[in-house]
Amino acid sequence: MNPARTLRTLAASTLLLAAGGAFAAEDIFLENGTSRRGEILEVLEDGIRVKGAFKGGQVEMVLKSDHLDAAWFYGLRDRAAGEDAKAHLKLAMWAIEKGLFSRAEAQVRRARELDPELLKDLAAGGRLVEIREGIAARILESARRDAKEGRLGLAVSKTELLLARMPDTPAGAEAADFLPEVEGMVEAKEAKAREEERSRLAEAERKEQEERDRLLGKVEEMLKKGRAVASEALREDNHPKAVEGLGQALQIGEQALDRLASIEKGADGDGKLLAGAADLRATITAAMLKGYVHRAEMFLWRGSTAQAKEQLEKASKLVPGDPSIDEVAERIARYEEDQNDDDRWRRGSKGDSRFGGRRGAAGGGRR
Repeated sequence: MNPARTLRTLAASTLLLAAGGAFAAEDIFLENGTSRRGEILEVLEDGIRVKGAFKGGQVEMVLKSDHLDAAWFYGLRDRAAGEDAKAHLKLAMWAIEKGLFSRAEAQVRRARELDPELLKDLAAGGRLVEIREGIAARILESARRDAKEGRLGLAVSKTELLLARMPDTPAGAEAADFLPEVEGMVEAKEAKAREEERSRLAEAERKEQEERDRLLGKVEEMLKKGRAVASEALREDNHPKAVEGLGQALQIGEQALDRLASIEKGADGDGKLLAGAADLRATITAAMLKGYVHRAEMFLWRGSTAQAKEQLEKASKLVPGDPSIDEVAERIARYEEDQNDDDRWRRGSKGDSRFGGRRGAAGGGRR
């Protein structure tokens, strides 16, 4: 979560006056990162009606939501929705369009609290499935945009999240084909960076670095193998095989950490070797954290909350306090309280197919 946007959203809660729903003069946060001072007269579905110093003088005008900071405007609409269940559902759909997926889910829950019958009607009409598929599609769209603009780490993380959490959507099936593509881009970028770093070294330094690379290269190969196994697992259609595959990837990660510890023990004061080992340890640990979290997501997808919790416990021992662990723990709690409409809908599904037949009869990743 962006801290600046969080502060903006919190600031928005001070705008509404008790008398008649009018707004006091406040900062109005815009999409381009700037702000203007003005009085918010009305919160609309697609913007706000404001009065302030715009266009060279005091004017009253409508600012469309596309020109407003999304998280800040979300806070305004959430407050304005009040006890209106339909308004909260409309806000959920808007949040999906803006990529605010967790907030969309929160709005669906709020609507359900206010009017359970409305959500039952939506479920009967397939709207909850449509909302879920819309969220998945936006995640994949965002991942593709990240990859195109060079944010490869984010692209991989979003694609993996989609495969672990919503593989049974059309976007989930597409993500299974997209993951190898973006992983290849990551590998090429890392290889290029290593080569450029070596080219800057003097001959003597280069030989020393080559020896360090030889030692650490064995661990890097294990990391590469673990990533490939994890990628295969995320793209596997059969649920038990997918869970098993992630378990194998995590075992490779443990072996890589053991090998790394042996290298560190014999480093003989080589600071650069130790620094390289520390960087590699951090990379392996981060990959294993994702493995445990993705495995928890897979168990939750099938309603196996006890097994999902076991994976989170292991993740917590590896990286205590990581936000991704807390997020899945919250999802498990909501599932157990029967408050998560998406998961409740999925309880009626049969079989072990994660992609619901969208990837062909063979299913799974590459063989």
